[in-house]
Amino acid sequence: MKKAIVVSKMVFLVSRLGSGRVCTWHKWYSSFVWMIFVVSLWHLPHEASATCDGSFINPITEICWSCIFPVKIGGITIFGSNYPDTTDAVSSPICFCPGPAGIPIAGISISFWEPVKIIEVVKDPGCFPSLGLSVNIAGGSHLSGTLSTTHAKGSAAYVFMQAHEIIFPVFQILEILTDFPCRAGGDFDIAYITEVDPTWNNDMLAMILNPEALVFANPIAQFSCIADSVAATSGLPRDELFWCMGGWGSAYPLAGGITSKSITEASAAIASRLLYKLHRLMLLCDRNINPCGCVHPSIWHKSHWRLQPLRPKAATATAVRIGEPVELWGANLNPAYKKGCDNFAYVVFRKVSCCAVWIP
Repeated sequence: MKKAIVVSKMVFLVSRLGSGRVCTWHKWYSSFVWMIFVVSLWHLPHEASATCDGSFINPITEICWSCIFPVKIGGITIFGSNYPDTTDAVSSPICFCPGPAGIPIAGISISFWEPVKIIEVVKDPGCFPSLGLSVNIAGGSHLSGTLSTTHAKGSAAYVFMQAHEIIFPVFQILEILTDFPCRAGGDFDIAYITEVDPTWNNDMLAMILNPEALVFANPIAQFSCIADSVAATSGLPRDELFWCMGGWGSAYPLAGGITSKSITEASAAIASRLLYKLHRLMLLCDRNINPCGCVHPSIWHKSHWRLQPLRPKAATATAVRIGEPVELWGANLNPAYKKGCDNFAYVVFRKVSCCAVWIP
């Protein structure tokens, strides 16, 4: 019965993705391929473990809709928010973007926060708590998550977990702001899983791809993270300290192991590490750098991203800044009595600051 419910929700989701006015054969084909992939995963052998328990995300009731605020149009705040907001890429009401033949076209500046992705952080490999799936992935026990207080890195707990990037454009799925130029595109997709990434499971391999980690592996660089921790606690993290994640620790190495005082805090830190890793691979679009288009920076701007806890327990009124102390947001989000504890998922909100132009 549970399988039928999840499959029916996926069929509905795919039908929503393919029901827009701009539907093309490519979109229908990609949706069909996605459904075949999901069904094939569903019939793969999977563990009947109670520890990997979840349900398919409800994009209406489980999204923090207040996290999209503040919304500004023409530099005027239309809907305010208590959440700290970063500086917009364009501050003037009127903006210009290149048009046909390179002629600038005037537009209106708009800014808001958009839910675009889900990042799962799991101790059970192949567990997808936001999709209600559990898939066997070859690799043995070395892929499983760990929580150890006797790790060689010190007396604090050492946590290792796998992570998944799921493209989840909520506005497009629900057909909100149809044909709006600043809205995220793309289809619902499982874009990245660390179980098949050897650099995620080994700190030394991670440093081969990102040797700059050695530069920040010293007391002076880590001492500077105190300033980032203070900033993330009182407002927004400091983007110039890109190697820091506030009170969560260092962004390096870009691997799945981290020392933390709380598994909830560790899950948010590992989710942020995956965000940074995708930036280093230039796979993430930042919409708060160039108001006229998407930019793929290799160094992240931490203040341009928010996390909303989704699993094991959805927090529909919580927007977590990268590096924000877990004491301010993590209470009762991982209750021991709840099935699926220690398998986390976060909705990723991206700051959008764009120039909405009209091209005849």
